[in-house]
Amino acid sequence: MRNGTALLADIGGTNTRFALLDKEGRIGAPDVFPTAAHETLEAAIQHWMDETGHRPDAAALAVAGPVTGDVVALTNHPWRISASGLAARFGFAPVCVMNDVAAIARALPDLPDSAFRPLKPGTANPEAARLVVAPGTGLGVAALLPAKTGFHVASSEGGHVTLAARDAAEAALLERLREDSAHLSAEDVLAAPGLARLHHAFSGKSIEPEEVTAAALAGEANARAATAAYCAMLGGVAGDLAMAFDARGGVVIAGDLPGRMGNTFDMNSFIRRFTDKGPFAAYLAAIPVSLLDAPYPAFAGLAALLRDQPLDDQPPGRSAPE
Repeated sequence: MRNGTALLADIGGTNTRFALLDKEGRIGAPDVFPTAAHETLEAAIQHWMDETGHRPDAAALAVAGPVTGDVVALTNHPWRISASGLAARFGFAPVCVMNDVAAIARALPDLPDSAFRPLKPGTANPEAARLVVAPGTGLGVAALLPAKTGFHVASSEGGHVTLAARDAAEAALLERLREDSAHLSAEDVLAAPGLARLHHAFSGKSIEPEEVTAAALAGEANARAATAAYCAMLGGVAGDLAMAFDARGGVVIAGDLPGRMGNTFDMNSFIRRFTDKGPFAAYLAAIPVSLLDAPYPAFAGLAALLRDQPLDDQPPGRSAPE
């Protein structure tokens, strides 16, 4: 922020994170709380300001939902967020809003090499797009495209594409998952609740996603089948999206679910399905894939957004271009 401080907010369906960007561009320690702890974002901001004593001049928000205008609805939570309303309520000037995975994509050039744990080797083309696929509460997708000056971020609702089967066995599995939903999207299976749905399809038992991972680590057959199926389908969807975005700059798996899976994340199943695209197998084999291991990466993207844009010339309540 050029002339003052800014509130950075990473707003998800499960958790919300606030941090202060100071006048020197440093990001303060984050405050993390359940999104459901407050009825509105305004109430959450007011509570944070009262608790910390911070009075930011501007705000930049990363929101888990499509950003198409002044009012943004979270995909997996009832909050509705108005940029102009926040500007009027708190005096923020400006209020910039972007999709949360788009913010992660924008952060990629500013993160250290150590933040990227290799999943699949390859050779990145620096002139091509980099793709972020983020399984968490939902399944977020965004891409970072090099431009003549700086970068352009392309948001996407790619997580809601229809999930396709690779073979007859997987088609039968998806039919079992489809029982309670006419449309079965990639997010339905590859976001965190989908891991529990997969386990239920194999076992008939309802347990939490964390319990699936623990059971897989203990060697339980249905849990291992569920995690293997999950990793294979995530690889297949990531490969499809890499082709759609021509992501020869590399694919980054973000979101907290793959990291929480630990040793149950089946890299071999993921890689096989990522490259299993017929005549485009060699194209995908050349694309490096990494797992993002960085705390609160959306904050770095929001800070870059504020740093890059001539904010003092913008009117309050403007949604950031992505």
